[in-house]
Amino acid sequence: MKKSAVENAATPVRSRRGRKPRNKAVLDFTIGDAIINEYEPQLAEIQATSNEKRSGARLAGEVLPRTDLAPHIQAAEAMQKTRKELGNISAKRLLNLMSEFRHCKVSASDEIPLDDRDPPDHLLPEDPPRMVPFD
Repeated sequence: MKKSAVENAATPVRSRRGRKPRNKAVLDFTIGDAIINEYEPQLAEIQATSNEKRSGARLAGEVLPRTDLAPHIQAAEAMQKTRKELGNISAKRLLNLMSEFRHCKVSASDEIPLDDRDPPDHLLPEDPPRMVPFD
């Protein structure tokens, strides 16, 4: 038997099964903030300690085993543990999301022409700053 429109409107909508869809805009801002504030400083710190460790071993004539993870994966795992809003994703997936964020392509219809990037004439200063040559 077919339900009427009133009965259909009164029945609650069942949620879809599976993972909740992520809002791309929110994820972009979260990833951009995470890259700038956490990933890059951690990566620089981990690379510096790794380089010191390897150079010390090289001077001592030792060969270090390759048991450690690569510095970029170590930094991604550390950021993944501190950033709970990124969700339950692996370090490799996080690296792929960051790469996708960094290499974002803009479609030709959304591209801003070079002429339009300059500020309008009424916003330009009347006296442009003078360039002083270095001595």
